[in-house]
Amino acid sequence: MTSNSATTVSLDQLYTDIMATVRIAEVPGYDEDKIWKVLKAYEQFYTESSVAFRTTTVSKEHRDLSVRYFETSQKHDPYVIALKHKLYTPDSHPIDRLIPEIMEKLSPAGCGVDLSVRHGFEKIWPVIGPCIPTEDLFVLESIPDSVKSHADVYARHGLDWIGILGVDYTNKSFNIYWIFKDPALMPEENVRGLIHDLGFKVPDEIVLEKLPRFFTVYTTHTWDSPRVERLSFAMASPAASVPTHVHPVFKYFVEDVPIVAKERFITFNSCYGHRGDYMKIEVDYKGVLGNAVGFLFESVP
Repeated sequence: MTSNSATTVSLDQLYTDIMATVRIAEVPGYDEDKIWKVLKAYEQFYTESSVAFRTTTVSKEHRDLSVRYFETSQKHDPYVIALKHKLYTPDSHPIDRLIPEIMEKLSPAGCGVDLSVRHGFEKIWPVIGPCIPTEDLFVLESIPDSVKSHADVYARHGLDWIGILGVDYTNKSFNIYWIFKDPALMPEENVRGLIHDLGFKVPDEIVLEKLPRFFTVYTTHTWDSPRVERLSFAMASPAASVPTHVHPVFKYFVEDVPIVAKERFITFNSCYGHRGDYMKIEVDYKGVLGNAVGFLFESVP
């Protein structure tokens, strides 16, 4: 099916490793029925495509585990699959029009899906390859108003090329991922300026020292707020270089979370929000996630 050279795993093995990660990351309130319902609906992709596990440093009672796949060698519509398997029920919210509009107007190279162990079906990730200029996103009528209203901020800070979008049906939010082939194009003063201009507290120098390694910057928007709800910087690293002192879950993901990949590769994010800052960490379960989305970087001028 795929040209991503992903390691094929059975749903049983994947489920076993998900449950092990739930225990290791101390995620409460998981729902086995919802997990299985999503895995079975997208079985072809979870077993054959790239897969990653992701959690956060938020307090244990609010912590979740996301299990995501990305498939970019075969076009498909995860929203249609979600409706077919009754994973999601539309309720006339603008978000219900968004994926159909993205599929029609932007023609994604592929898509991904997030399974939340607490909520079940949660997110769809259209991979817009090749990357598009930011202004091309504005053809979408269903996006939150806060996207267009911050266009001047994006332009001022060099957020020019969009490669991935995120549609979160649990939180009714929308993410925009700007791809950076060369993080040096956004020096520290621009990073600080972006954080400040979007209304967040500028972090201390220790955190900023990590940011030059970021490969994508993303914002989170909702339909009921004029502001940007969250700003995040994603960094990638071999396991040996991950700052495990940041939080216990970082150490867990580097040392204990089960994977089928030959080598462990980690992505971690600094996230700035109005309710407080935190970090995310993700492990490439099969070791081929870069193959699925790496082509995006080649499309950035």
